Amino acid sequence: MTLKQLIERQIEFNEWANRRYVEWLSALPGEVLTREAESSFPTIIATVKHILEAQSFWSSVLTGSGGFERMGGDLTAEQIFDELVENSRLLVEYCHSATEEDLTKTVKIDNQWIKCGFEKAEYVQQFVAHAAYHRGQIVTMTRAFGISGAPSADFIVFLLSSGV
Repeated sequence: MTLKQLIERQIEFNEWANRRYVEWLSALPGEVLTREAESSFPTIIATVKHILEAQSFWSSVLTGSGGFERMGGDLTAEQIFDELVENSRLLVEYCHSATEEDLTKTVKIDNQWIKCGFEKAEYVQQFVAHAAYHRGQIVTMTRAFGISGAPSADFIVFLLSSGV
């Protein structure tokens, strides 16, 4: 397996997992999404919004758009979900169109959040792992509310379901 194939698989997994969680969360009562819980972010929807904002930041790094801005607080859950699904889809498109040379290009970042310089492929690994971490928090939050049934978002489940 080449680096490009590995990164494509990771980004496809990320899209798959985000879609599964959006479908599941969309079916829950709206008050569950805004109920406060002890976690990194006070609510489930704030956690999803953070996943989206972080992914959007890394997307701007990968594509070189430099157009990242934090999102306003007036977005509905549906808008946040739609944006996450769309951003995930666009990242899949980007990675499929990128060459291995593109993915091994070092990009320096120097902003208020981070100063570093790594290959684009490493940034993909960063935001895929970051999203998985926060999806796990969402499961813990829903369980604290007495809600079960979160979809599995394990990489191996993705591989098995995609027929690889």
